Parts: sequence; structure tokens; C-alpha cells
Amino acid sequence: MPAGLSNVVAIATGYSHVLALKNNGTVIAWGDDSSGQTNIPPDLTNVVAISAAWNSVGSVALKDDGTLVSWPAKSDVLAGVTNAAALATGSGDSSGLAFMSNGLAIAWGDNTYGQTNIPPDLHSAISGSLGSRHDLVLRTDGTIFAWGSNIGATSGNAYVGQATIPYGLSNVLMVSAGGNQSLALRSIPIRITSVCFENSNAVVRFYGLAGKSYFVQVSTDLDVGSWVPLTVLPVPGNNEQISVVDPSTPATGSRFYRLVMVQN
Repeated sequence: MPAGLSNVVAIATGYSHVLALKNNGTVIAWGDDSSGQTNIPPDLTNVVAISAAWNSVGSVALKDDGTLVSWPAKSDVLAGVTNAAALATGSGDSSGLAFMSNGLAIAWGDNTYGQTNIPPDLHSAISGSLGSRHDLVLRTDGTIFAWGSNIGATSGNAYVGQATIPYGLSNVLMVSAGGNQSLALRSIPIRITSVCFENSNAVVRFYGLAGKSYFVQVSTDLDVGSWVPLTVLPVPGNNEQISVVDPSTPATGSRFYRLVMVQN
């Protein structure tokens, strides 16, 4: 690593080189330069994102005007792009991926395993990750697109399914593609699923995660200081639907409920 390197806001690692983006929009590179992948253009400024891949693909920078700069400049796909919004993370073996402000994507580099064959129905793309042989893309609605190889590079060419998305996967915040595997970070919504009446009392139902505890609070006017819990102790989650009874449900008037998760 270069001595005295500071003010770094992002790092990208390739096969044998590293890029660092500084807070002033400039880029520092070090490592193997056999293909010119650390030979940063001298006039490169106003960079907001970086990507580093294997030596044959090199390095790519996204500027604040939506243009892309690559070195060594080997891809005609990047020329003329003016609406890029993000770069895929990870270090694909020999390919790259960028996302446009209109939700579409462009890919470049090696296509041995279909890494650059972007599905024609891909839209609303906002970020993604490059694996060794496959790509993952996150969309604005929290769903994922994937393409490329489903064969393991180190498993005797056996099917491992890294580009096959689990059925029903949603609420995804972030994706990461590895060599023979894929990861997705999900957000589990914390919300009340229903309120109904049983034996003249309101019953509040919600889905509680195991290892977490919850208070169901009630208010009659939504004022900040008017919320009170329905139970003395928090209710533990069990990965199932939970019911909490409001024993003081009035015959008339308004009652408002909210769910608060307690950190164990």
C-alpha cells in the first residue's frame, strides 16, 4: 500500500491490483501493472465510484457526470456512456458491469459463461456484484436478477446453482457474488399484520423474529407522549405470527397501535 495514503472513501480489488478512491475524487492504484491496470489516466478527476477486475479487464471509474473511464482502454462498450449511475462491486474474472440512471445495465469483457448476456427484461437495476462466472443485480423493488454459470469452478463442474435465485426471495438490500455462491442481505419488515376483535377486545397480530422481543403500544390520539405498552414485559418472537390482546378496548372511540422491537 502506498505510504501516507489517507482520505480514502472506497476500495476496489482486482486479481492482482488495488484501487483506492479518495474524497477529492482522485484515484490511487498499486499492484501488478502488467496489463496497464494501475496506469491511471493523468487527468482523471471527479470520480465517484471505482471497479477493479482481472488484469485483462483492468480498472473502471465512474465520474460525477455519468461517464465511464477505463484503463487500459479496451472496451468500446464504455465509450459514449453519459448516464451511468453505479458500478458493480466484486472482481469478476474477466468482465464488468455498470448501471444506468434509467435502470438498465451494460456489461463488457469475457462472455465465456454468459456474464455479459444481460437479460432483455432487466429493468430498475440499481446495484450488483460480479462473481467468477456469474452476475447478480439488485432492483429497486428488492428483487434480484442473476445470469451466467451455475457450474462450480472447483466442484468438478457440478451444478451448484449460484445463478439460480431462491423462489420468493424479496426485500433484498444488498447482493454479493462469489466464486461458487451468492449472498443476499434481506430486510425483514417489522409491522403489524392485522387488528381484529375477539370477545369485545382488539387483538393485534404481527410476525416476530426469533431472538427479538417486541412491545405493542397503544395510543388514543397519536401524540408523542401518549403511547403505552399493552404488556408489562416485551413479547419474545418465535418466527411465527404473534397475537397480543388489548384488554382495555373501549366500546367507542379511536385506538391506534404500533410495534416496537426491543434490542436483546
